[in-house]
Amino acid sequence: MWQQYSPRLSSIGQRTRASLLLRKIYSNDNKPPLPLHNAHLGGLFFLSLTQFHQMEMLFQISTALLLCHEMDAIKQKEWRILPILRSLNDDEGYKWFTVLHLPLYFLLLSCMFSENILLWFFVSCFYFIHGILHLILWRHPKNTFNNFISQLFIQGAALFGLIYMIWFTLVMSVLGSIEI
Repeated sequence: MWQQYSPRLSSIGQRTRASLLLRKIYSNDNKPPLPLHNAHLGGLFFLSLTQFHQMEMLFQISTALLLCHEMDAIKQKEWRILPILRSLNDDEGYKWFTVLHLPLYFLLLSCMFSENILLWFFVSCFYFIHGILHLILWRHPKNTFNNFISQLFIQGAALFGLIYMIWFTLVMSVLGSIEI
């Protein structure tokens, strides 16, 4: 049972009370909750598998959209609108743009295999900010992300990132208000 993950609940009475409380909260979900460690929230909380998988799916969709955007960014020569790389010729810009994306791909692919929903939250914030930056650069003379597919990838990642951030905030506010 999930009680093995909770050293804070020392007595049988506390574990029973917590079990009943969690069953009441997650009555529509017949699966046991996953332990969720979050130092910022000050302890051990429990997230139902349904909630976890919903959050995971939102993060995966936004990540897939951003990775598609990065492939499109090569075709659209995104380095031409980036402050540091725009002074380079296309060959050098392509090389630097691609090499600088290695750490980004490493982070994103690592996140895909992680179950750290707080890390997913911060990466989702990046997706949202990235979408806003593309809106700010919309009128840049060398911006070629003006077609439907490019905007679908960019703003889709931003939208799903925003939905994830809202969902995360709602779930954490509910879990943070539970007294065990």
